[in-house]
Amino acid sequence: AFGIRQLVDVASKALSPAVNDPYTAVQAIDHLSVIFASLARQPLGSWVAQDANGAVIVPGRLFGDYLSTMCGLMRRFGSREPTVSVALLRLLKVCAHSVGDDAVRRANVRREALLVIEDAERNVANDNDLVQVRTAFASVDAATTPVADATADDATTATAADTHVPTPGRAESASPAAPVESPGSARSVAPRS
Repeated sequence: AFGIRQLVDVASKALSPAVNDPYTAVQAIDHLSVIFASLARQPLGSWVAQDANGAVIVPGRLFGDYLSTMCGLMRRFGSREPTVSVALLRLLKVCAHSVGDDAVRRANVRREALLVIEDAERNVANDNDLVQVRTAFASVDAATTPVADATADDATTATAADTHVPTPGRAESASPAAPVESPGSARSVAPRS
């Protein structure tokens, strides 16, 4: 999360009135696109390490948490600049394609895209400047068409991609870092043998 925060800070500072450098913000968003394309396919969430003596929970973020952290600041600071909104929507389109059939993660992407277009429409003064933003939004909208059971309320719950169940008998199932399915958004780590 620290690297993501650093890129978000670079973009946010570039969008400040004192600097006013939207190109740097767009470059940071493009770098974040690569990170989020990979992150969208990773198991995320909390980890639980258990043994006969008890359990330890290591809190972790879900995909939606990362998206809202990244998009929120840049969306608010850059909503007056159409190129920033288009770059955010381009990132969200990459995410939509990367999450595959995961309905909850698609709902997370869709929610952020709706916030981007709402802020852009509220803050961009000239309708001609909004044409590219609306086109980029339409592309994300098509890629995030809701799948059954995906609602905005589901966006905070764990998904199949947020849990990983190792194949029994494989070396990873005995590893202290191998997650095992557990209730809720937490993942369990199998005890050492």
